[in-house]
Amino acid sequence: MASRLKTPSFSRPPVREALIDIRIDLLPIELLPTLERLHEKFLPDFPEKKTRYQWEADLKIREADIITSPKTQGPFGYRFESADKNKMVQVRRDGFTFNQLKPDPNESWPGWSALRGEAQKGWGFFVEAIPEAKVTRMAIRYINQIVLPGEMVELDKYLTAAPKIPAGLPQTLDNFFNRVEFTNSDPAAKVLISQALSPRPWQSNVTITLDIDIFRQDPKSMDDKSFWQTLDQFRELKNRIFLKSLKPKTKELFK
Repeated sequence: MASRLKTPSFSRPPVREALIDIRIDLLPIELLPTLERLHEKFLPDFPEKKTRYQWEADLKIREADIITSPKTQGPFGYRFESADKNKMVQVRRDGFTFNQLKPDPNESWPGWSALRGEAQKGWGFFVEAIPEAKVTRMAIRYINQIVLPGEMVELDKYLTAAPKIPAGLPQTLDNFFNRVEFTNSDPAAKVLISQALSPRPWQSNVTITLDIDIFRQDPKSMDDKSFWQTLDQFRELKNRIFLKSLKPKTKELFK
C-alpha cells in the first residue's frame, strides 16, 4: 500500500456526516421480522425505530405529461436512531449502514475509532441474525461541510480544484457542482469526489460540500479481520484525498 500520510490533528474537523455501508445480496422478504427484531440488540443507545419502505413505479410519457403508477410498495428494512438523532443504524434487505452525523460544524467529532467500533459491533449483530448474508459492496463515505469566512470568497484560495468561469465572462459564481470518479489501485477501490456549494449554508457563510465516497464492488472473500482492515485502508485513502483537495488556508480553519 502507498506510504501513510501523516494526518494533521484538527480540533474542529468539518465532517457533517460519515458512514460505513455494507451491501449484500437481496434477502427474501420473509426475513423482515428478523431484521426488525435486531432493534432489541441496539437498545438503549438507539431507542427510535422507523420502517424504511421500498417504492417502485412504472413511468409512462404521454405527450408533455409523465404519468407514474406505483408498482410495489412495502417495508424494506428498519432504521434505528439515537435519542439526539446524531447516530443511525440501518438494517435492510440489501445490507447494513452505520451513520454518524454532526450538523453543527463547531461541535467535536468522535473520530474514526468510534465510528468503526460501533459499525463493527452492529454488523456483528447483523451477521449473527443473518449468517447467510453475502457481501457485494463495502464502502466508507465522508460528507464534509466547509464553512468559509465572509460572504464573498475566491474559491481557488481554498480549494486545489476550484471551479473557474472562463475569462471574459462575468466572474460572479452563483453555484457549482463538480464530480470526478477514478479507480485507486492500492487499496483497490472506486473513488467518487464531489464538490459543490452547499444548499444549506451555515449561518449565511459560503459553505462548501466536499463529499468523498470510497467503495469496492464484489469484494473477494475475506475474514472479519481483513474486512475491517480494508476499511481502515479506505479511511487512510480518504484522509489523503481530503488533504490534497484543500489549500493550507482552508486547513487553518479546522485547527
